[in-house]
Amino acid sequence: MNIGANGNAYILDEDGTIIADRQTEHMEAHDNIYELYGSKMNNKVFDAMLRFETGAGGAMIHYAYHYVAYSPVAGTNWTMVIDAPNSDFMGILVVTMVVCIALCVLMVMWAISYSGKMSGKISDSLALATGRMASLAEGNLKEPVVIAQTGDEAQVMTEALAKTVVNIDHYIEALGNCLEYLSHGDYAQEVPDSFVGDFVAMREALERITDSLNLTMRKIQNSSEAINQNSSEVSDYAKRLYDGSKEQEKTLDRLSGSVDIIIDHIGQIDKSASNVKRFAEGAQEKVDQGKAQMDSMMADMENIYSSMQEIINISRMIADISEETSLLSLNASIEAARAGEAGKGFGVVAQQIGMLAEQTAQALQQTEGMIAQANASIDTGMKTAQQTEESFKEIYEVTKEFHGVSNQIEVIAREQQEAVAQVSEEIQKVLEVAGANQELSERTDETAARSLQQAKELEQVVEAVTLREER
Repeated sequence: MNIGANGNAYILDEDGTIIADRQTEHMEAHDNIYELYGSKMNNKVFDAMLRFETGAGGAMIHYAYHYVAYSPVAGTNWTMVIDAPNSDFMGILVVTMVVCIALCVLMVMWAISYSGKMSGKISDSLALATGRMASLAEGNLKEPVVIAQTGDEAQVMTEALAKTVVNIDHYIEALGNCLEYLSHGDYAQEVPDSFVGDFVAMREALERITDSLNLTMRKIQNSSEAINQNSSEVSDYAKRLYDGSKEQEKTLDRLSGSVDIIIDHIGQIDKSASNVKRFAEGAQEKVDQGKAQMDSMMADMENIYSSMQEIINISRMIADISEETSLLSLNASIEAARAGEAGKGFGVVAQQIGMLAEQTAQALQQTEGMIAQANASIDTGMKTAQQTEESFKEIYEVTKEFHGVSNQIEVIAREQQEAVAQVSEEIQKVLEVAGANQELSERTDETAARSLQQAKELEQVVEAVTLREER
């Protein structure tokens, strides 16, 4: 297959080997296209061929730029390749360019001739249109547009310009009215639905602005009401806190005074406890002395009781002796009577002994009464002494307990004094905190009052705005 004067067509297999070519030597030698014409630029085109793609490109073949087209052969693993050198098309291109230039020159000459004729007709209309467009660019929307009665494009252009000016004026007037309402706080006005074309975006933007302003102002209104309510509540709470702080301060002052009185009383109690302790120590010493004296008296009483028992025993012995002496005197009298005259002297002696024994018996009787009475008194004294000793023991134990209690009272009084002193310090701290709370409540009340005033001002601002009804 021959393409043009120097073009060529050939077939490649999947490895890039030429299997069909008018240059049979390529077929016989099984030349590979990569080996014949391989280069970085050409390999991209060759790779596309072997991927069985359909396309076109350029490649350097035999040191000349060739146009290359390729497409796979259906039902095979072959690719059909057609290439033609760039030089085969340059002659046709030159001829074509010369013809085109000649035609262009002829058309330009005809256009110049025709436009010269037409320019005279439309120059006046264009002058009017351009002048009006210049005034429109300067913001003049009220001056009417002069319509060119030429029956051509100039008339169409002026009519379109007049319509454009009227529409722009209408849109600007509508926008101005809406903005006027907004500037006076009337957000309830609706935007006229008379915009067309791209001007609809202006109406939609203005509607979005109006809706956003309504939503914002409504939120501000709700926030103002909430701030007003919260400020009132904060002001009320601050007043309550202030009143409570003042009452707390008064209560703490009274409590501080009571604590001072308690401290004074505790000091007196502490002094009294010290005196009681001193008295208890003195009483303890006296009780110890009394106990020692009581122990000594009990020992003396026991000695007296023992001596009395010995006296009773001796008295009994004397009574026995007296009885024996009386019997002896009786026997002596009997024997003296038997002796007669010789026994008269002995009888007198026996009689005297009898009288002495009788006197002794009488004395013993009196002594026994006195000893019995003394013994009874000693017994009573012993019992009384024993009871007194038991009482002294109880007094001793009570005195010891009283001494211990007085020590405890002294310790407790000191502890109470320290505790009350600490309570007094804590009360002073609480007084300081109460004072700080009072000052803070005053500041909070002032802040709440300012917030309430600002909320009222904000509420007045919102009330001056007319909003749409909620949808």
